[in-house]
Amino acid sequence: MRAPLLSLLLPLALAGCLKDPVTSAEGYRCALDGDCDEQTWCIAKRCVMRVDAATRPGPQNTGAPHDVALTPSGPLSLSTAGQVLENLEVAGCVQIRAERVTLRRSRIRCSQGFWAVQISAAGAVLEDVEIDGTGSDSLAAIGGPVTLRRADVHHVYRGAVLGSGSTVEASWFHDLTGATAQGVVADATHDVTVRKSSIELGATQHGSAVDVSTNTTRLEDVLIEANWVQGGDFTVRAGADDGARIQVNDNRFGRGYLQGPLWVGPNTLHARNVFDDDNSEVPLQ
Repeated sequence: MRAPLLSLLLPLALAGCLKDPVTSAEGYRCALDGDCDEQTWCIAKRCVMRVDAATRPGPQNTGAPHDVALTPSGPLSLSTAGQVLENLEVAGCVQIRAERVTLRRSRIRCSQGFWAVQISAAGAVLEDVEIDGTGSDSLAAIGGPVTLRRADVHHVYRGAVLGSGSTVEASWFHDLTGATAQGVVADATHDVTVRKSSIELGATQHGSAVDVSTNTTRLEDVLIEANWVQGGDFTVRAGADDGARIQVNDNRFGRGYLQGPLWVGPNTLHARNVFDDDNSEVPLQ
């Protein structure tokens, strides 16, 4: 991290690059990439975290770890509160009916039904899991509140439909099926976070990589932050006519989309959203 004293020694031309009163490298204001440390770059006059192949979610850092032996399992119906299951090769779909259930380091292949994982109780955690819909007309995960962490989600037409209180982080959504697809959708009214995930639609697919929007209910406490997103009609849709504390910040966008990269509602805050190829600011639609 750049020491506070160093900011006093910068050339006069960079005198505006002052440190904000926080301790992280991302607290520095900047004019050029060289004003930031090696882990950050200058976007919209602020040092923000760099993205690279090591940190972007993908095959190397999502899903069941390659060195873990998985035990074959049939479909699961989990109804014991606090239950923890791990290291499973699930041939079939999963129902979570009890609170605080954790499923980790596992692979789920579900080709039947409307959903691969259905969650009807609070506090579920799906961590280091692969969810493969095998190309069927299905959802990867539906319900919540749920935490989806380092998940590899593919060959479904909808990646995750989230209830209120849900978080998606460090996950990879790719190879979604159908002419219309959606990566992460919030069927919710409050407390939804989508961060540091890679959510990929094709340039000619309808839908959105992230869709947290409504015109029928109040929407509040939504954070879409530091994701890599591409494809769809509008790659990201976020906002509501009646909303509060909705934020879309520090996301990196691909160039392929049908209508625009970013649609926001009247009460949505947005900052430092850029195209991944050249760091230019993403326009609003």
